[in-house]
Amino acid sequence: MKPTHFDVPSRIELSQRAVGSLSAILSGLFLLASPALLHCADVIILKGAAGTDEYAKRFNSTIESWQQASAQHKVTICESLETFRSAVSPLGKSPEPLWIIFVGHGTSDARDSHFNLVGPDLSASALAELLKPFSREIVLIDTTAASGPFIKALSGANRLIVTATKGADEVYFTRFGQFFAEAIAGQVNADLDQDKQVSVLESFLFASRETRNFYEKENRIATEHALLDDNGDAEGTRSEAFSGLHAKTAKEGSIADGERARQLHLKLAPEERSLTPDLRKRRDALEAQVRAVVEKRSTLAEDDYYRQLEALFVEIAKITQSSSPEPKP
Repeated sequence: MKPTHFDVPSRIELSQRAVGSLSAILSGLFLLASPALLHCADVIILKGAAGTDEYAKRFNSTIESWQQASAQHKVTICESLETFRSAVSPLGKSPEPLWIIFVGHGTSDARDSHFNLVGPDLSASALAELLKPFSREIVLIDTTAASGPFIKALSGANRLIVTATKGADEVYFTRFGQFFAEAIAGQVNADLDQDKQVSVLESFLFASRETRNFYEKENRIATEHALLDDNGDAEGTRSEAFSGLHAKTAKEGSIADGERARQLHLKLAPEERSLTPDLRKRRDALEAQVRAVVEKRSTLAEDDYYRQLEALFVEIAKITQSSSPEPKP
C-alpha cells in the first residue's frame, strides 16, 4: 500500500487558487444559470417488504427523504420484482446516471445476498445479470442488512456502489440508510466542501459518522459498517479510510475509492444544473486531472506545476462560462 492522501483542492478551492491572469476568469465560475437546461437522471426506489408497522414508518420516512433529494429528476417507486424489472429494463442508455435505491430489509444465504420484497426477492446475482447490458453509469445505494456482497456482484467500470454493511454476516437492521437519505437530500452538516450540494461521498461519510454515533450513544456494539466502491476493484472502502474527502491509501497503481463519488450529486445546486451532461462530464474529468497534478506536486518543478494547473483552470472556466447567462447591459 502506498499513501495517496494529499491536500487536494475542492471545487470551490480550485476557483480560489487561480494564478495570474486566471483570477478574472475564475471569479465567474459559479454564476447562476437558467434552470431550463436541467437534465434529469432516472431514480428507481425499490421499497421492500416492511414486516411490521414500525419498519413501514421507518421505510416511508427514508423514501420521503429520497423523493425530496430526487425532486429534479424522474422518480419511480417499485414494490415488487416484476415492477422493478419493468421499470429498469428500458433504461440502459443515457448520458445521466441511473440511480437505484434499496430501502428495506436484506438477507443472505450460503449462495447469495437478497433484497426482501413482497413476493420473490431480488438477489445480487440477478441484479448483476439484469444490469449487464447497461452502458450508462449506475449508482446503487443498498441500505439494507447483509448488503456487502452486492459490491462483489456488481462492481465494475461506470459503477458506484454503496452498501450499509461490509459483509453478508452483518444481518441486523441498519440505521445507515436513513442518515444517508437525509444527507443527500441537502443536510447542511454533510456538505463538507460547502458547494451547496451534497455528493454521494459526503452522504456516505456523514451517514457512517452518524451511524457510529448512534451505537456509541446507545452503548451498543456496532452491527453495520458501510462500504463505498467506485473504482471497480470489487472491494469497497470504509469511511475510516478517508481524511476529509480523500482516501488515505490505495493499492499500488490503482485509483482510490471516492474519486467519482465526490463528483456525483442528486440534488443539484443551480449552477450545477446549468451544465449539460456532456459539459459536466468534461468538467469532472478536468477536475480529476487537477487533483492528479496536485498529488504529483512534490515531483514537479514549481513553474511546471503552476503551468499545468493554469491550463486546466482555464478549460474549467471555459466550460462553466459557456453555460452561464450573458451579463445584463
